[in-house]
Amino acid sequence: LRQEMIRTIAAHATAIASIEAETNPHESQIADLRKKKAKFEAEKLQLEADVNLAASTLAAAKFWVHGFGPSGLPSIILDSVMKPLTERTNHYLEILADGDIVGEFRTQKTLASGESRDKIEMSWTIEGNVDVTPSDGQQTKIRVAVDLALMDLASERSSVDLLLFDEVLGGLDSEGMQRMLDLLLHLRARKHSVFVISHAHGMTEAFETGLMVTKSGKISSVREIGPTSKRN
Repeated sequence: LRQEMIRTIAAHATAIASIEAETNPHESQIADLRKKKAKFEAEKLQLEADVNLAASTLAAAKFWVHGFGPSGLPSIILDSVMKPLTERTNHYLEILADGDIVGEFRTQKTLASGESRDKIEMSWTIEGNVDVTPSDGQQTKIRVAVDLALMDLASERSSVDLLLFDEVLGGLDSEGMQRMLDLLLHLRARKHSVFVISHAHGMTEAFETGLMVTKSGKISSVREIGPTSKRN
């Protein structure tokens, strides 16, 4: 029995040695998987770095888009000129309409929902009534007043010291025409040169010199006239 046990132990020892000597058939596969895992982890780190860089670039782009978009720097600039633009417009309307027309400029429009949207808004109070449709003569006065106000703002940033008007008396009654002439004289005292193009009579007397353009057939002639010259 003892010999039998010895032989059995020896056989088991041989079997164990044989098993230990065998190569793990999955070792190479495990090694390949470990390499792939390391590669994927490196790619993950790179992708995370790329995502962080893209997020930083996007944030910078949003900053500049907002800064130079309608609600950024342009909005700040517009906000800064709305008050002086309103004041200058109403200054000229006081001369043209004796205060019957009052304007207001805003950079936000109020929607029906109560929300606000960035947009230049102009509202007019005419003879105490808000948002009424102006007549042709009132539209002319408003247009001239706004144009002059804008010119005043532009002149603060440039050396241009002249004004040019084309048919500013259109749609005005006699009182409106006189007020427009009063305004032109007011401007003449402030500007170096004021030029007016008009078909209306009586304009020459308001200026030192004038040029009359006469068309006969297909030929136009120009001659200088003064306040005391007779008009044909």
